[in-house]
Amino acid sequence: MLALIMMAESCDLQKLLGLDGVNAISQQNSLVIHLKTDLGAKSIQPAMDTAISSYDISGTGPTGNSFTENDYTMDIFSRSALEPGVWIIHIKAKNSQGQVIAQSGAITVEIG
Repeated sequence: MLALIMMAESCDLQKLLGLDGVNAISQQNSLVIHLKTDLGAKSIQPAMDTAISSYDISGTGPTGNSFTENDYTMDIFSRSALEPGVWIIHIKAKNSQGQVIAQSGAITVEIG
């Protein structure tokens, strides 16, 4: 887990999560997050399972609007019809036992 956290801290997390192209969305007021990456990083493995099985994704937007998606297993997350404005996104990656093995900081995106 330490290697995973150090890797995330040394990278641009928005690029790591595929958020660097968020403004190139075909549907207005939508959010698209690419959750799988091919980083090919090597590290010393801890005793726990570090394979990502699911994600908890949440967002808070303008005027208190929010969404939460728990145990998401697909490669790409999409949420349509979001209120335009600034949204704060949080993502937690979990292993098959439901343990959080990595998480993002607050990711700010502008929708619309």
